[in-house]
Order: sequence, then structure tokens, then C-alpha cells
Amino acid sequence: MKQTNPVGKRAPRNRFEAELFQLMKSDGWELTKRGFPDFACFRNGELILVEVKPKRSHRLKRAQYRLMLALAQQGVKCFRWAPDGGFTPGTPTIEHV
Repeated sequence: MKQTNPVGKRAPRNRFEAELFQLMKSDGWELTKRGFPDFACFRNGELILVEVKPKRSHRLKRAQYRLMLALAQQGVKCFRWAPDGGFTPGTPTIEHV
């Protein structure tokens, strides 16, 4: 069976998603941007899912949280990311769901 390449070549238009896209690519991840979650990231056989929020204070929507929690319970690594940080001011934060 022929495999298609799900990896995106261009950064998304949303500035917060574009910021994460560039950070992940510079760390060796390949990303796809095709709906929910915002990104599926691949590197060396590893998969993580990331939902991007514009601020750390913006929580996942109920449906997003329930889906990511269900995926996490199946062993999929799921994260929420915001560019404004939280632990160290101005430092982007990626949090496990």
C-alpha cells in the first residue's frame, strides 16, 4: 500500500499556530495541519498531538478536552500549547493534556 505524506510544507496562517509550527520544525518534527487537533507531529517514529491556544489562560473546549483525554488514555501523547508561557514569563509552554 502506497503511503501518502501527511506532512505540511507551509506554516499555518494563524500566527500562534505558525509560531508552534516553526518551533517544532526547528526541533526536527514533521507536522501536519488538517483540523483537530491543530497539529499531529512526527519525529523518529513518535507521534504527538498538539492543540494551540492563543493564551495560556484559554482552555480546551469541552469536546477537545474529552477527545484528547480519550486519546491520551490510549497512549497517544496529547498537549496544549500557548505562546505566552506560564511557568516563566514570555516562555512558550507546552502542557500535557
